[in-house]
Amino acid sequence: LTRLLHRSRQIRASLQGQFSHGITELLKPAMPETYASWKFITRYKAADSGGGDFILHHQTPTNMMTVLADVMGHDRQAKFFSYVYAGYLRSMFRMHADTLDASRFLRHLSQSIDGDPLLESMIMTCQCFQFFPSGIFRIASAGHPRPIIRRRNNTELLDVMGPLPGLVGDNPYDMQSICLGAG
Repeated sequence: LTRLLHRSRQIRASLQGQFSHGITELLKPAMPETYASWKFITRYKAADSGGGDFILHHQTPTNMMTVLADVMGHDRQAKFFSYVYAGYLRSMFRMHADTLDASRFLRHLSQSIDGDPLLESMIMTCQCFQFFPSGIFRIASAGHPRPIIRRRNNTELLDVMGPLPGLVGDNPYDMQSICLGAG
């Protein structure tokens, strides 16, 4: 009986590990290597016991929208909420990506979190980017640290900030449009 119970626990742990690994693989930052004239490189290191960082993107006929999100914490609860948020953001892409810019996307997300008891229970920061074939990108930020633009001769912090999603339900988010030259 002891051996059967021990084996049952091993099988359960193995199945949970396989499920967790499979979901984690789906949430790994995955950007296309190129979009129009853009080239992307992402680097990702998964936390050992969980983690809540992910990148999602969605291409429309006119641009590619990308969300970089960080669910606070690096435990199983943060991993669970990253799954919840990733699913929610994927559905937002499907329903609204063609009609929203980066700022309005974050505003819509914030309004949705503000009224949802499940989503309100965990803090998330995120940045929303829109990449256009012309070399212009737009960025809006919700509680995330200011992004850094590194050019050949200098580095600059972008002045893009906004409150955490859901903190103030109907809050507009500032958005910057930036044109980057080749290289």
